[in-house]
Amino acid sequence: MTRSIWDAAVLTLTLGSLMSGVLTIYGTSNRLILVYWLAAGGLMAAALLFLIRDLRAGRISAVSPSAEHSRDNCHADRADACESCL
Repeated sequence: MTRSIWDAAVLTLTLGSLMSGVLTIYGTSNRLILVYWLAAGGLMAAALLFLIRDLRAGRISAVSPSAEHSRDNCHADRADACESCL
């Protein structure tokens, strides 16, 4: 859920930027562009709240995936093996 909301916020910012750019190139402005920025801000705030809720509930780990990597589960035989495995 958190990832989906964050993705929607990024999409909203992207569309808002594109629309603002198109209107700027055209030489006009529209105050409705403000809606994109407000919606994206609201979605980002919601995503952060969901992230905090998930971290507190223990649903997701605060540790990055690279920190969980160990030599025990290494794939050194693969061509894309990480440096710490070699």
